[in-house]
Amino acid sequence: MKKGNTQSPPPADASAPRCQRLTLSLPADVATAVDALAARKGAASRSALVADLLRAATTDAAAVAPRAQAAGAIVLFYDHHARGLQERLTAIQHDAGDLVLSVLHVHLDHHHCLEILAVRGRTDAIRRTADLLESVRGVLRAQLCLTAIQPNTKEHHHAH
Repeated sequence: MKKGNTQSPPPADASAPRCQRLTLSLPADVATAVDALAARKGAASRSALVADLLRAATTDAAAVAPRAQAAGAIVLFYDHHARGLQERLTAIQHDAGDLVLSVLHVHLDHHHCLEILAVRGRTDAIRRTADLLESVRGVLRAQLCLTAIQPNTKEHHHAH
């Protein structure tokens, strides 16, 4: 390799993924926080952690496109004593058609419930549904987690 070349040498194993070396300068407090996050997540190194974070960010960015296909979860925390709340949430989920794949409902205490909706479809339709659910009176917190996916071209089955 020529002196001064900053590109990584080719991997010894031709089937191994190629990596590019990047240099990143961070303030000391941010580097300390990165190290703590890497330790908490069990990342093999700073590089592995940063690669995971960037992969997630680029996947999330792809899911921003309104017509992109995405899958994810809509998480709701709500007071189930709010008048008409359960009926409204159910109506919105039914109106969402094929977007809602499954719903998990958990009673947290006498007043509060957690509901997690597994969703798949066009990003704009999922976001619209999440916004409608969040706007229902009595919903205390709503969060949408999406990732871009390739459109489903075949049914997927596991051999057991």
